Amino acid sequence: MMTHLFLSVLEISISVSLIVLALLVAAPFLNKRYAAKWKYWIWLFLALRLIIPLSGTDVQTVVSALRQRAVQETPESEKGHAAEAAGGMTLTRRVIVEIPEQMTTPIAVRSEKRDIGITALDIVAILWMAGSLVCLSAHLFIYLHYKNRLIKKGTVVEDTYLLRRMLKLKRELHIRSTVQLIESPEAASPMIIGVSQPILVLPKEAYSDEELFFILKHELIHLQHKDIYFKLLFVAACAVHWFNPLVWLMQKEAVVDMELYCDESVIRGISYAGRKAYTETLLSTLHRQCVKRTVLSTQFYGGKKIMKKRFKNILSKKGKKNGAALLICAILVTISLGTLIGCSIARENAGEGTSRPETEGNQSEAAESQTETNPPGMTSSETGGEESKAAAAPFVQMAGSWGIDFTVTDQTLWGSGISYGDRMEISAAGEFSYYIGIGVGGTGQCEANNGVITVAVQPYEELSEGQEILTMNYVNQNGDEYILMDWYGEDVYWRREEVETAENTEVLTFMVEGLEEQVPATLMAGEGYSFYLPDDEWQQTDGDTWVALVNEQVSFRVGHLDGRTRAQAEEELLESGYALVNGRIWRQDGELIYGVELKEYETDLWGIYYSFPVDAEEGWGSRILVIADTFAVTF
Repeated sequence: MMTHLFLSVLEISISVSLIVLALLVAAPFLNKRYAAKWKYWIWLFLALRLIIPLSGTDVQTVVSALRQRAVQETPESEKGHAAEAAGGMTLTRRVIVEIPEQMTTPIAVRSEKRDIGITALDIVAILWMAGSLVCLSAHLFIYLHYKNRLIKKGTVVEDTYLLRRMLKLKRELHIRSTVQLIESPEAASPMIIGVSQPILVLPKEAYSDEELFFILKHELIHLQHKDIYFKLLFVAACAVHWFNPLVWLMQKEAVVDMELYCDESVIRGISYAGRKAYTETLLSTLHRQCVKRTVLSTQFYGGKKIMKKRFKNILSKKGKKNGAALLICAILVTISLGTLIGCSIARENAGEGTSRPETEGNQSEAAESQTETNPPGMTSSETGGEESKAAAAPFVQMAGSWGIDFTVTDQTLWGSGISYGDRMEISAAGEFSYYIGIGVGGTGQCEANNGVITVAVQPYEELSEGQEILTMNYVNQNGDEYILMDWYGEDVYWRREEVETAENTEVLTFMVEGLEEQVPATLMAGEGYSFYLPDDEWQQTDGDTWVALVNEQVSFRVGHLDGRTRAQAEEELLESGYALVNGRIWRQDGELIYGVELKEYETDLWGIYYSFPVDAEEGWGSRILVIADTFAVTF
């Protein structure tokens, strides 16, 4: 029984290794073209296949047994006809792995009562089973020992501010499970540990508010993705196939793709400045010792080489394609190889032969299925070959302004569920422009081919890599119009809306890292003043104060300095600790910078008071100044 199980595992290991080797070779191309989650899901499927002991040989054995039973039940008068029919049957091609005769030659072990025949293959199977148990036991022992040390020397976090931050992120990520938050000196980096009862462990380090936001979100996304369970799956696969180095390489590559997938989920909907801040949080972990590690936990660290790869992926502005077809292809190829590769094992009765594979039936079936498989077409309301008119018709119907319908569109596509823009414009000639968020938006020309509408988008920002290709489908059901857009494999529904008046909207231009960011803004009207504020980036906390959605330390407030001149206001600010540097009035208090912009209109004087972290001066600092320049007094 153990020998048969080992041979099944060996067959699965060989078939899956071919897929793993192909993926490792193609990894540079796949990483550049597809999002990390698609390759990560392929690794998960392969790991699941590795721990399922059902092999192609087992399937063939069952089929052969059924055929033999059918032949035995056939009357003697019909045996000739059955044999003739069997000769025309289509069999599956398979690769036969021959076991050397030395492994099947019995080794005589003398006993007082009886002789027991043990083959070399039986010894190999016993060694395989022992190695699997040792490997699995070692991983579990290290995991339980490390977990106990973390909990024993850790303390439960009771900081209400920290707990509120985690609770808010859990709600945004739709995580319902209870997560205990502890601090432990044994933790070298933030992590999620625990299979049945997850624990979020933080080292006893001082983190800034921004670092804390990214750390908590990163680890909670690991929890949302069920990565602890998937790591357990990879551990089981490595334990079963401990003799196969390609399986260990697969686990290593899968862990990297798991982190890339998590990073992509963290930065979705975040500006370039936010992504840069996220990389700075990751970079800070490089300066901490990370020697205590276990595979059954998530680690906010991956070594310098992996960190460099993650930084490149986080800061990349190239849109990656939908990899669903790649995943399906990998599944089909894996299943096909599992049925094609069979292990033919010679037992003690060497007289049993193996049937010769037949291939002509397979070739005919493949040719027949290929001719029958055709992509479905879309019917057109116009005939007669007037392709230009048929292609132009959808653009006329789609012409207008559209906004995202969040009642049917997944709001979590942009990380926290907040869209940084939801405007799309299409002209009757197919001229296209859209804006979803910072770094996501551009213009292009729609094209209609066989009823499918595509557009190659030229982004608003200057990008060094290729364009994104969007696919759209216009639907009009009894006057109910909407456009279904395929956005990186996700469905985004757009509804027709009224165009806002030009005087209430504006496009603000920010300079970040030497690149221009054009962001749509809406006119905000206060009591006696107005200014343009970027859409969905700020939250009004009271009548005259606004706070950035992604960083509560970034804020600004408008105040009316009634009865004071500009000179008097500057003197008061200088006396209270502010300094006048390069025409700007500001002061630094710890890790925060506080500034004041004075706006003088005839006899009126207004002040714009703002704050932001020191390390965000190039990002939020420059953005606030652009917003302040749009300030105007109203009467």
